[in-house]
Amino acid sequence: MLTGSINHVSITVSDLTDAMKFFAPFLKFLGYEIGEVFQDPNGQRLTVNILPGPRSVAVNIWEAKPEFAKHRFEVYEVGLHHLAFHVEKHEQIDQVYELAKSLGAEILDGPGEFPYGGPDGWYAVYFVGPDRLKFEVVHRNFTTRFGKGQKANVRTPPIAKAKDCPPLYLMQHWSYGGRMLTVLWDKFSGVHVVLRNGLAREMDRDSEPDHPRCVEF
Repeated sequence: MLTGSINHVSITVSDLTDAMKFFAPFLKFLGYEIGEVFQDPNGQRLTVNILPGPRSVAVNIWEAKPEFAKHRFEVYEVGLHHLAFHVEKHEQIDQVYELAKSLGAEILDGPGEFPYGGPDGWYAVYFVGPDRLKFEVVHRNFTTRFGKGQKANVRTPPIAKAKDCPPLYLMQHWSYGGRMLTVLWDKFSGVHVVLRNGLAREMDRDSEPDHPRCVEF
């Protein structure tokens, strides 16, 4: 579903050539394809950097007009506060930390856990890059939520279900103490995460006891 998703974000830097010494390796690490520098019809230089995929998003870097190039960016001015990026693996946050330092970024906080993600965890690093623009890179995952839970199995055959239930496939079980996290894949609407104990009925078609269950544990 594309409605409401971000198409692109554009930020402005004082010197595009110098700024791309930071942004090219940083965005490339995050999976972006780095675009060539070109001029728009008004003569402003920019580069369009695209993250490929079905919900493709771009980070566009513009060069400021000369009369604005010396204006110092402030996080709490009207306008942009910071940009935040996801990564898929916990260890990638530590890699971003090392990369950002090597590129001359000032580390503001982290890498570490922060209280923003609730039970899903929020392992992140914060830093400022060219022109003191602020960035965050964060990892969130159910494995963080369940600590060092052990994966019980992966990709079992389709779950038994009533003929009018969604086509659910069991992807993973994660055990943690006496609890079990179950990850289900619905190929039409995405991943559902439920707990065996307490939330199992969340995946039921309805609460009527005489209706076949959509999920069989």
